[in-house]
Formats: sequence, C-alpha cells, structure tokens
Amino acid sequence: MLQLLKYELTSTSQFLATECKDGISLKKPDKASLSRELVNQLPEEKRNVKCDAQMTVVDFMALVQKLPMKKMGLDTFGQLAENLSNSILAKGSESTRIDIIYDVYKKSSIKQMERAQRSSSEEITITIRSDNQKLPVNLDMFWSSMLNKVRLQEYVYKWMLENVVSEKEIIFGGVYGGECRKLLAGTETQITELSSSQEEADDRIMFHINDSVVKHGVKSVLVDSPDTDVLVNLIFHFKKTWQLQKLFVKLGNRRNKKTVPVHLLVDQLDNNLVLCLPAIHALSGCDSTSKVGPKLSGMKSSMDLSLLAGFGVEELSPQMISNAEKFLVSGLKKTDCSTFDEYRWEQYHNSKKELNFNQLVCCSSTLREHIKRAYLQCRMWLQAPTPEVTKPDPCQYGYRATDVGIIPVILPVPSRPDDLPPPCKCPTSCISNKTCICRGMKIKCVVFCGCSKGKKCRNPHN
Repeated sequence: MLQLLKYELTSTSQFLATECKDGISLKKPDKASLSRELVNQLPEEKRNVKCDAQMTVVDFMALVQKLPMKKMGLDTFGQLAENLSNSILAKGSESTRIDIIYDVYKKSSIKQMERAQRSSSEEITITIRSDNQKLPVNLDMFWSSMLNKVRLQEYVYKWMLENVVSEKEIIFGGVYGGECRKLLAGTETQITELSSSQEEADDRIMFHINDSVVKHGVKSVLVDSPDTDVLVNLIFHFKKTWQLQKLFVKLGNRRNKKTVPVHLLVDQLDNNLVLCLPAIHALSGCDSTSKVGPKLSGMKSSMDLSLLAGFGVEELSPQMISNAEKFLVSGLKKTDCSTFDEYRWEQYHNSKKELNFNQLVCCSSTLREHIKRAYLQCRMWLQAPTPEVTKPDPCQYGYRATDVGIIPVILPVPSRPDDLPPPCKCPTSCISNKTCICRGMKIKCVVFCGCSKGKKCRNPHN
C-alpha cells in the first residue's frame, strides 16, 4: 500500500489544484492572513502611522481595480483618468517624487493562470478613443482582457501628460511594454536606466526603490500596494538590500487603509525569519503557487528555518528540494514524517474515518513540482531590484508550454501504476458489466471509483 500511495490515484492532485471548466485551478491561500500576522508583531499604536516620505510608489493596477467606479459616479474614461490622477497626486502629496508602476503582460508569465482565474467573465476588447467615451457597463468583462489593461495604462499616462503640470517628478514605470518615462513641469523625458524586462509591478516596485536609494540618495519611501507579495519583499529587501532610513507601506482596502512602518516592523521580527520570508511565502502559497499547509506555519518558533537556507539564491538542487519538503511536512501537523509520501501513508492508515484519496495530501513527486515553482518565484523576487532579471526557463521549474502560454505541471508521473486497472466511473449503482469496468473485469470496486464503493454499488465482486 505504501508503494501504491506514491501515486495520486486521482485525475489531479486535489491538494494543490481543483478541476474547472478551463482545466485546473491552483488552490489559493489566504495571503492576507500573513500580512495581518506580520503587522500584528508591531505594538498596536505603531500599526498605522503618519509618514512624510521623499518618494511615493503606487501600484497602478491595484489602485484602479479597487475603485468603486459606479458608486463614485464615474461614467467616462476621462472622468476615470482624472480621478486616478487626483488620487495618485494626493497619495504623494508629501513626496517630491511619485513613481506609478504598471504591469507588463506577457503570455510567458508564471502569473498567467492566476490572472485567468481572476477573470471570471468572458472578455470584451475596447479601444479607448476619447475622454468622453463611456466606461463599459460590464467591468468584469473589461478586466478579463489583458489588452484592455495595457490600453488603460497607456491612456492614463497620455491623459496625465496632457493635463497634469506639477513640480513633482512623476515617473511611469512599465509604460509601452517596459519603458520608463518622467513627467516634470509638463515635460516628458524617457529614462533609459529605469527601462526593465520585469513583467510584474510587484518586482518593478523593488527596482524603482533600489534606483532611488542607490542613485538618488532617497532615505524614505512610501509604497501604496495592498499585496502581501509586495509586503513580504519590502521586508526582505529593507533588511538585506537597501540603505533606507524609513520605509512605509499602505495596506488594506479603501475603508480600513493603514500606513505600516516597515522599518519598525523589521526590528520586531527574527532575523532568520526575515531572510527566509520570501521562501516561506512562495512555498506556502502566493499568486503563482498553490496553498500548501497553513500560511503562518513558518512563523512558529518550532519551525526549522535552516531547511530553507539558499532557497531562491543558490542553484536548485535535490537536497534543497528535499529540505523544502521536510519544511512543508513539519508545517502540516505534528508528525515525524520527512516526506509527503510518508505523511500520505500515515494519513490514510491513522484516520478514524474512511478517507477518499482526494482528501489526502499530494505525493512527493507532485509536491516537488510545486517546490520548483516556488523556487522560481522566490528567485525572481530576490533579484527584483536589478534592472535585467535573469529568468530561468519555467519549463525547468514545474511548468509546461502550451498554445495559450505556460501552465503548471500538476502530475509529473502517471496517476496510477500501469498494472492497476482504472477505477469505474459509475455514478452510483454499477449495474452493468458493459458500463462498469470493475464489474466487467470481475474485480472489486474501491473508494476512488465513481461509486465510491458506496451502499448503492451493486458490483457482485465486492
């Protein structure tokens, strides 16, 4: 049975993914729980403070997608652009420099599946031709198109270029597919040193902060982004990369926004935890990886953080994968197991109730593909402050190429041994030798058959 349980025995790993009409969907963690737990390490009076940062960085798409456009009475693209412009200038009112960070959308992005999952509707494609053009009635269909997002980013950039005259430096990162433009006193300038191959606004934020600190001597920065991925990387790079005096991040939604002092938060966290935080976040589940275990397990004092040494920094090795698996197993429940195969066997035999195979953790072979994806994401985060990110081939790190882009590899090996007959797909009763594989082969039905070997199963060989 131990050897048999090294196979998933199901059509996909329900531990890491679920089947949907478009294929598979990675299971998503509660990322916000990690943000809350990290912020709660601060004294209560320090969790929301005033700031006077020299530089303000705004995640543009995070800002625009959270706007309640209908409630605000925004009817046209011109009104939307004006509202966004006023909001961005207000956020950076105390700063001399405002960086507006755009996403660059590519089919080869490892976040492609996450974006597809967020796009729950069919898409419509819209060309923005004038300020008076009406906003689409169905915004979900509008956001489902990556092309619409690109066009909106470029439209707002052009609108601000024509309508905003400010003595502040306003820098647009990621415009026109990766270029960087500066708007100062109504004049546009291209900044070639801030052009970058990075796709994600999350990563480009780190690059812009690094440029401001290293080349311009900026000492205090405010980042407006609600994303836990951004918070995790700000904590890491403040400690490891930047010579900043103060770093703030705005978290939460419009109703409960808070300005968190990252520089004070870092002082409250264990140094080893800070250095392992990107690895913990990628392994336990982020935008590009599946949920594996509780999100906060890495913050337990009992966790052996030495198992994550070099993860995302050094070349990925079999030993590093094995150590990451041990780390993830230890975060599930109290167990002496060191692999998911061992834990899966323990789950199956020690359970007080009969388990369906979909209720078990995944096999070690399946988990290793997840670990490869987590490594790739972690590596990209750690090198984010550099302009030219060396992105390894995703197909070597838990992905495969398809006609629509790259998708995660969930089952790297067959789901069952070659000599194991496939389970029947009978919905309940197994009444015919022609329709029931098990009955036709004169073998018993089992719990992972379509009938689940239930009371209504009429297979005479049970």
